[in-house]
Amino acid sequence: MRVEDKTNINSFENVKDTQKKAEVKKQTAGLAGSSPDKISISDNAKDVSTITKAVKSSPEIREDKVSALKKQIDSGIYDVTGEMVAEKIVSNAINDTF
Repeated sequence: MRVEDKTNINSFENVKDTQKKAEVKKQTAGLAGSSPDKISISDNAKDVSTITKAVKSSPEIREDKVSALKKQIDSGIYDVTGEMVAEKIVSNAINDTF
């Protein structure tokens, strides 16, 4: 079958376009009246964020402590007894448990 008159097809397309535009206007009008999305962050989350930033900005190795200990070891004045080491190990184990 051959279509000779294309004006009816073009008219149909125009009606379809007009309907689509009207639908889009309806949808956008409904969105304009609604309130925007909101987000709130709890105080705990803010604290975690602050702490995380502080940890990331601090050096991984405390150079001042390391250099002081190296000087003590090199000069022979760094003296730690086995008892002191054992006390620290037990103290840290207790703190880690609770």
